[in-house]
Amino acid sequence: MTENEKQRVAIFRFSVIHEFVGGAALSRRERRRLLKEKCARKWDIPFSDRTRISRSAILHKTLQRERRSARIAVSEGSIR
Repeated sequence: MTENEKQRVAIFRFSVIHEFVGGAALSRRERRRLLKEKCARKWDIPFSDRTRISRSAILHKTLQRERRSARIAVSEGSIR
């Protein structure tokens, strides 16, 4: 995969999870509703024939991104 293709995939992934990690506080009910909507939607996934994203895939990417952000914050001294 070229760098441009990798970037397109990364942008797509972020477009899926950004509401979960974007800083706006969502209630548990709002998070569930949003997750359900995203799983029900048909997506144009870059470089894939698939059109659906599973609940576990969305949650995995969200948690992965949150953990990465926390590690960066700790390494930069923002969080102790």
